[in-house]
Order: sequence, then C-alpha cells, then structure tokens
Amino acid sequence: AYVEDFSLFYQDLKNVLNFLKNTYQMNDYYLFGHSMGALITAGFVQGKFFPNPAKKVFLSAPPAAIPGPHGKLLQY
Repeated sequence: AYVEDFSLFYQDLKNVLNFLKNTYQMNDYYLFGHSMGALITAGFVQGKFFPNPAKKVFLSAPPAAIPGPHGKLLQY
C-alpha cells in the first residue's frame, strides 16, 4: 500500500487516543503494535505526538534492518 507521508499513521493513532481520552476519560493506556503496527508504535512513542506517554509499550515482530554494508551483506 502507498501512503504519502508516514506521519499520517502517527496522526491516526493520536486521533484514536484522543477519542478514547475524551469519550471514556482514559488517563493511562498501553500500546501494542505488531509488524507494521510495531513500526508505527515505535515511531509514535519516540516523537512528541501525545501529551501523556503510554504506561507500557509492547512491540511484536517489528520490521528491522541493519544499516550500512553489514546490512547489505545480510540481505544477500
């Protein structure tokens, strides 16, 4: 799938959290991301996208790669 800007995923997650906070008075929350969701979750918690951070973050099978020449060698 194509997305013009990856930060759109962060905005979507922020919108969901705002909905939960405003509708259900959610104060504390946990984030769980699997695969691409783990990539989105990891980027989200590293940025300043939401005023109160998650109590815990769980990442399951995030896509990962080793940069540089070693990564190219492992990809081969």
